[in-house]
Amino acid sequence: MSEPVLKAIIRLFAMVAKEDQVTQQEREYIQAFLADHLSQKGVITQMMFFDDYANGLSANVSQAQEEESIRRMCHEVNQEVAQKQKMVIMLELMSIILADGTISSREESLANTIGMALNVSAEDIDMIKIYVSGQSVEAFDHSSILIINSQRELSGKSRHITRKDLDGFIAILYLKSTDIYFFKYLGKTDVYLNGVPRKPGNINVLAAGSALRWETAEPVYYGDILSQFQKKTSSTRFSFEAK
Repeated sequence: MSEPVLKAIIRLFAMVAKEDQVTQQEREYIQAFLADHLSQKGVITQMMFFDDYANGLSANVSQAQEEESIRRMCHEVNQEVAQKQKMVIMLELMSIILADGTISSREESLANTIGMALNVSAEDIDMIKIYVSGQSVEAFDHSSILIINSQRELSGKSRHITRKDLDGFIAILYLKSTDIYFFKYLGKTDVYLNGVPRKPGNINVLAAGSALRWETAEPVYYGDILSQFQKKTSSTRFSFEAK
């Protein structure tokens, strides 16, 4: 990711975070995002840029000026960043907005404006909002979400996998438009994603080949998750053989 694009993303983060007041939790979200792309020194440098930009934002900017500024920043991002990565950026933005547990009409307007400028559909924005804010199994009642818990059955629209010895539940979000999966765990069990312990409440991209493990339960493999969302068909299969 080039320096201009990274700075455009940081400016977008700052605009969203500064809508009320930049909190420690919002800063942690931004630092975690930067840590995936930069060295520790780079993270410190870019956080200083974030602070300077956020402190310099004026409350007297008109809506038209703000929207034009967002379009310019998103244009830089669109030139270089793939759609999957833009989904990650959108999820980070929504996490910042919902860090205090609520979303104001002003924040929702900002999210929609940025999403539109990044070519993210309103449907995907709504799904990301549900996923980031959800704290219970009932909140994730949607066919684009897979629930993994210790219950034998689960009512509702969400997909389901049963695994023993899991306190709480894991929610997997699948965004079909970009074929990307997100992982979120809420509970007290030590859950490992690809051998790395996951902090409850944090959201991570679920890469191809991933595996979820805890205690003595049977692991949940990427293929198990993939099969929950694959379209099943009873049509005749064809095969080609070259001789």
